[in-house]
Amino acid sequence: MRKHNLSKVLAFALAGIMTIGGCLVAKKTDVSAAATTLGLFIGGSDPVATVDAETTGTYTLKYSGDAVSAGDWGTMYIKQTSADAGKAGFGIKIDSIKLNDKAYDVPAKWQGVSADAVNGDGIFDAAFYNQWGPADGNIGDGTGKDLGSLAVTSAEVTFTIAKFNKMTLYIGGTAVADTDFATGTYTIKYSGEGAAAGDWGTMYIKQDEGQAPLDGSGVKFDSIKLNGTDYPVPQKWQSLNASINGDTGLFDASFYNQWGPVDGNIGDGTGKDLANLQVTEAEITFTVVSNTEAVALGGDTPGGDDKPNEVKPGGDNNNDDKKNDGDKPLGDTVMIFAAVAALAACVAVTAKKSVTEK
Repeated sequence: MRKHNLSKVLAFALAGIMTIGGCLVAKKTDVSAAATTLGLFIGGSDPVATVDAETTGTYTLKYSGDAVSAGDWGTMYIKQTSADAGKAGFGIKIDSIKLNDKAYDVPAKWQGVSADAVNGDGIFDAAFYNQWGPADGNIGDGTGKDLGSLAVTSAEVTFTIAKFNKMTLYIGGTAVADTDFATGTYTIKYSGEGAAAGDWGTMYIKQDEGQAPLDGSGVKFDSIKLNGTDYPVPQKWQSLNASINGDTGLFDASFYNQWGPVDGNIGDGTGKDLANLQVTEAEITFTVVSNTEAVALGGDTPGGDDKPNEVKPGGDNNNDDKKNDGDKPLGDTVMIFAAVAALAACVAVTAKKSVTEK
């Protein structure tokens, strides 16, 4: 029979009590989480279904009722119906679309988080069927016309709202271009004065400091073009790789590094032949997926390749500390005291608020 560690039991129990106490206080005082309302529109100016959504997350719009069709409007879309704006920095991807219990393939445009979901008025507005729209945004045959007269009696559209991070392209230690990204496929483009790997000997894309770590996510390069020349994507980057900097938890993916292995370098693989190339144009396309998708698609699990404790500029510095699953009595003690202190703080805040509200 497995023996239970008493200190761990106490720690988890107190942590649970602390969480409950903290939730009670937050429930009573937090009024900042205002919801955004999104509607499902099928051929009309009024939504057939609505859902309240917080800033980020996955939500489903469901409709069941009288038959509706795209009709003269020629569109089916999800759109923000609430008055709040300021959605810059956020995007939407559509996870699934079902009409009359038939599942439709999600259009290519919406398979990743897209900034196109925010319109010129700063609100969410994402059409998945539009007779005037391009094929990559349309379900059906892509023309946006074949389903115009479909009598829809039931619909279920699931979508995800995500906040964008920023990925920057560095050539020779200098940031030359950037792009917003979440999960999906994105392109960084640069055109300007010549930039070279130089003494740094590196070209890489890197997630800016101060952003939220994308723990467990994977990245791969789809194409690399310098000065109009296409370079074969290095073997390392042809499939998903958890290229996470061990110190910050942020993406840091080098495709040219004079200290790096051949399988991660463009050019002749040495990481030296392109060091003096004057780059006046660059176009780097990359794909980011979540941890769940990365594992399903055969990518690396979180942590990436093991690396020595050596930091090179722009390299894949996966210097994650090794985990030790053994018992840690001192750690448990600290955890217990932390839980007790946090619980006491929660009780004090609650008591204080009770007094001030009387």
